[in-house]
Amino acid sequence: MRNKERIRAGKLLIRRILLEDWDPIGIGDNPGAQNEYDSYLGGVYKLLARDASIQEIVWHLHEIERVSMGLQPKEQRLTAAAEKLKSLRPSVEPGRAAVVSTPD
Repeated sequence: MRNKERIRAGKLLIRRILLEDWDPIGIGDNPGAQNEYDSYLGGVYKLLARDASIQEIVWHLHEIERVSMGLQPKEQRLTAAAEKLKSLRPSVEPGRAAVVSTPD
């Protein structure tokens, strides 16, 4: 699989978690809104690629909700989503883009 394809596959996994587990505005079940959180995929992907802690991922999602969306974040949901995101394994090889895959 080429790097672009791997990155795209990783971002699709992240998208699914953002829609199913994070979903601060409750649109995960709406087929017409499946790309609602796509603008956040790159930031989450970068966190995973550098092996950020669960707390760093929680903070990132918290700030998106608070600053970008103007919402009052719910810590329990943030932690659950961050744990699921963290379970995606980033693998960074020298000279290659980060690859995110599901755990074994």
